[in-house]
Amino acid sequence: MSKLKETLSNEVAEKYILGYIINNEEILEDLILQVDDFYYQDHKEIYQILLDLKQEWKWVDIVTVWSKYENIWYLYDITDWASISYLVKEYQEILLEKTELRKLHQVWTEMIQSVWLSEDSQDIKFMLDHFIRDNETRTKQEVYTIWEVAADIDIEEKQWLFCWLDCLDKILTWFKPWDFVVLAARASMGKTASAMTLAYNQACKDIPTLFISIEMSNEQMAKRVISLSSELSLFAMNYWDYKEEFYQQIDETKWLLNHIPLRLVDNVKSYNDVERIIKQQVKKNWIKLVYIDYIQLLKWWWRYAWNRAMEISEISWQIKQLALELWISIIWLAQLNRWIEWRVEKEPMLADLKSSGSLEEDADIVIMLQRPEYYNPDEEPWKGRFYIKKNRNWPTGSCRVDWNKHYMKFTDEISLADTIMQDDLMDETDDDMF
Repeated sequence: MSKLKETLSNEVAEKYILGYIINNEEILEDLILQVDDFYYQDHKEIYQILLDLKQEWKWVDIVTVWSKYENIWYLYDITDWASISYLVKEYQEILLEKTELRKLHQVWTEMIQSVWLSEDSQDIKFMLDHFIRDNETRTKQEVYTIWEVAADIDIEEKQWLFCWLDCLDKILTWFKPWDFVVLAARASMGKTASAMTLAYNQACKDIPTLFISIEMSNEQMAKRVISLSSELSLFAMNYWDYKEEFYQQIDETKWLLNHIPLRLVDNVKSYNDVERIIKQQVKKNWIKLVYIDYIQLLKWWWRYAWNRAMEISEISWQIKQLALELWISIIWLAQLNRWIEWRVEKEPMLADLKSSGSLEEDADIVIMLQRPEYYNPDEEPWKGRFYIKKNRNWPTGSCRVDWNKHYMKFTDEISLADTIMQDDLMDETDDDMF
């Protein structure tokens, strides 16, 4: 046996556990082992047979196992000397430790390979950071009683973050510090404009906000903020088609923007960059809200280059964990796929999220934007509708907003009567909250 194989496996422990289970099936109830905790293929097969027999409520002994595993002499060999129960628990710990070593070895091998495949040293540092953090996480998991958790809850403490669009706040009950939010729409529907509107509104209320764009430059983002703040046409601003008196208004707007905690980042190429920037800004500028435009443009390591759906799934999961780790809200923009274009009913659904089903699973909140006039010119112009399709622990629904294409800005309608609550989760006594 090679030194590496000896380090990553323990044949004696695997054989002893399997033999004892065949002789004493009740021990299965006390074990937490999975099939992958066994290193040798024959042992994986035998353990899977044992689990299947238990699942089917069948008797577990050498005869029933033999009916599914042909080598009866090997079964006699492993059952002949496994008779001491307390050794099973000790050997289980050995196998779990070997499993962790194999996982670490796999990650380390991938890191070594990436040195040859990647030209960016930041990628290597990023993978090393994940290697260390994931290893620490496995050793820090703790279990708490419900009383211990409930005792730490302060009902009066509210760390929620308003959207400052009343129709959304009424349904969402604001963003929470651990939320992973997906804001999705079809192309040219206004998802970036809606995200920029929310980011600007929140920054104006002294909430430190970070806007990361993968498709726009800082200058393009700044022009959008100036336009929606000063209510001067973005189209005209791009061509500087203004009379002299408007330049003074733009200068005044720039001075006002100097006093709001909104930060912009462009030239982001990978998730590595996104995570590094967010951690730096949270530490340096106490960022509470992060907007990222948009997920389908972001890349992961070389590992998922062959499967885009797996790549998006990994990014989605990592972003959710990042929001929990840093205690911030992360709002990620996403594209909807083309299926909605072919349907008669144009209301977006969760299944319309592009590239991966993991987005709807990982997200705490899913908001979808639509402008009815985009599909039907007879609809009332300059209107948009937000659909809250997922809202963990709170209602879902929809609401209409005003859309100003000159300023790329969404605002509340004069009346909020068209806000529709689909899930009646709120008592009438809670109306004063809003």
